[in-house]
Amino acid sequence: MVTRKGNTDIDNVIKILTTMSDNYGSNQTDWNKFQLFNSTKYSDDDKVYNLLFKDSTTELKAVESNKRNYNAFLGEDYGDNKEARESCDGAKTTELAPTSVSTPVSPITELVLLIGLLAAAQRLL
Repeated sequence: MVTRKGNTDIDNVIKILTTMSDNYGSNQTDWNKFQLFNSTKYSDDDKVYNLLFKDSTTELKAVESNKRNYNAFLGEDYGDNKEARESCDGAKTTELAPTSVSTPVSPITELVLLIGLLAAAQRLL
C-alpha cells in the first residue's frame, strides 16, 4: 500500500492493515467469515476477481521505516533507471523483467476493504 508523502497517520494505517492481515488473512479458514485474501465467495461463473489483493497473497507486512521511499524499497537499479529515463540517457538503463498487469478495482473490492477496515479498527478500540 502506498500513501502520500508526509502522511502523519502512517503508523496507524500500518497497524490497521497488519491487524487485518493477522485476523482475516491466510489464518482465517472459516468460509462463513470475512477473508481478506480470498475472493472465491464473491466470484461468479468460476471467475476469480482478486478483489483488493491477489488470492495468492498470504499476509501483509510493514515496510521498515528506513525503506519507506521508492529508492530504498525498490533498490539502486530502480533509482538508476528512473534517473536514466528522466535524463534520456540510454547508457544508464538496465533491462527490467516484465511486470504483471494489475486487476481493475471493482465496487465490491471497495466494500470488502471498508468492511475489513471497520472490523480491524473495532478490534483496536
